[in-house]
Amino acid sequence: MEKESNPINTPEVKEVKEKGVPVAIFDSMEEFKKITNSSIDNPELLQMMKDKGIEFDSGVIAVEIGGKQELMSTSREDFGTLLSLEKIEKILNNLRMVGEEKPLGYLPISTLREICGMEPQKMREELEAKGLAVIELTEEESRIGSGALYAYDREALGRILESGRSILEKNQWPTEPDEFVRHLKVFAENPDLYNLVAHTFADPHLRKE
Repeated sequence: MEKESNPINTPEVKEVKEKGVPVAIFDSMEEFKKITNSSIDNPELLQMMKDKGIEFDSGVIAVEIGGKQELMSTSREDFGTLLSLEKIEKILNNLRMVGEEKPLGYLPISTLREICGMEPQKMREELEAKGLAVIELTEEESRIGSGALYAYDREALGRILESGRSILEKNQWPTEPDEFVRHLKVFAENPDLYNLVAHTFADPHLRKE
């Protein structure tokens, strides 16, 4: 008989558990790989998923492999991918670290749901409780596959936009925070404009020399 499993104690996993998604238990990594290395239409995979209570596209679930707890993606695109708590926290920090030093951040909706196990509305409530402006844009509005959730510190972002007003006006970009965020679907071809956009995200890796 399979023993009880203690799910990883994080808000993201608790949210998944509250939806009724079970914690799956595998006796070994070999058994786990037998599932995850199969094609998603493999009858043996589908039967084993049924036995374990796993469904495709049900977000992140907590699994136990040989006595070790892990987080696993159930997305059809990367089913079986193991995710460390550190990786999920790093991903969510794209939104959670928004503030004075990082005026703007975003995550695709699919990343929030399928990789982090976080519903956009719950993330929105957490960010708005910090006084941040939050907007959810559709795929058409953002040109991001599943749509995206943006968070920004309106005052901090406004100061950067004011300092780069001449660059923005030269390239016919909005100078006000709300309109600027909605305009990000337009690629910033001008190098100075591109670097200004990178500055709003506080990401030095985006900068062009």
